[in-house]
Amino acid sequence: MLLMPPDEVSDAETEMTEQLHNPHPEKNLLRVAYRYPEVRLQLCTGIGLQALQQICGINTVMYYTPTILEIAGFVDKRQALFLSILPAFVNAVGTLIGMWCIDRYGRRKLLLSSLAAVCGSLLFVSYAFHIGESSSGKVLLSTPGLSHNSTCPAINCHDCLNTGITESSCSFCTFPNDLKSFDGICVHTHETKSLCPTEGNFTVYDSGCPSPYQGWTVTFLMLYLLSFAPGLGPVPWAINAEIYPAEIRGLAGGAAATANWMTNFLVSQSFLTVGEAISISGVFLIYACSALIGYILVWIYLPETKGLTFEEIQRMYKSKVAPQLPS
Repeated sequence: MLLMPPDEVSDAETEMTEQLHNPHPEKNLLRVAYRYPEVRLQLCTGIGLQALQQICGINTVMYYTPTILEIAGFVDKRQALFLSILPAFVNAVGTLIGMWCIDRYGRRKLLLSSLAAVCGSLLFVSYAFHIGESSSGKVLLSTPGLSHNSTCPAINCHDCLNTGITESSCSFCTFPNDLKSFDGICVHTHETKSLCPTEGNFTVYDSGCPSPYQGWTVTFLMLYLLSFAPGLGPVPWAINAEIYPAEIRGLAGGAAATANWMTNFLVSQSFLTVGEAISISGVFLIYACSALIGYILVWIYLPETKGLTFEEIQRMYKSKVAPQLPS
């Protein structure tokens, strides 16, 4: 299949077409990308957009919603599980909005708007976790009704849940007389049953600290998903279906999808580890910075493909790299 009228096809394009029909297509993609700058630019665009989608943390939020909510202070497992339904609903609503907008406003404009909103909402999520960590309850040496000193060295709840003696983890136990300030004791997890009796209405936190900012965290997470779903969700897939020459569209789209899942694996697997090292607020700050960098790169390098035919898109990419082509 020729992408331009026969009288406009150069010798180089003819050679490219012959290569694309080689019986070893798995080698052609790399060879053609090496020899033809426009294909190289298309691959960088498609693979970069798919990686950007995951670096902004979408599947981390989807996979770890109950854990994130527990870290935010929702100690009730049933409540956290119920709230974890919200992301799927918000994501579905946002995707419907994206389907309506993508051909009306264009891929580039929709993606830039989505990235700007994603960056802002992730900053708010990071801030919500930060103030939650900063305002976590103090560790008391003794509590009303319990004449027992803390058995884990810590100064507040956040410090408690990130501190342990040898390999033992610690939990934070609040008590009824001090629920407004969220102060309590820090004890080894295996001691919570004896030191924080359920009949005294003591509440044990082992994943996240009690916080008055729980509602903020949930609201900003939903705002993030509503920002992501219309643009950064579908646009990378739509662009990958449009920008490649027909002869390598399947291979190039597969390479971009592979990049998507590889990035997804790396980001999701590192979430808890990085969160323990620099705090959850720090992780969301990294995601926000990734969205900002992505916004800048999209603004500079991504052309608008709305309303263009496949042939017009190919000519546009060729014109972008024309100064690099041999005369």
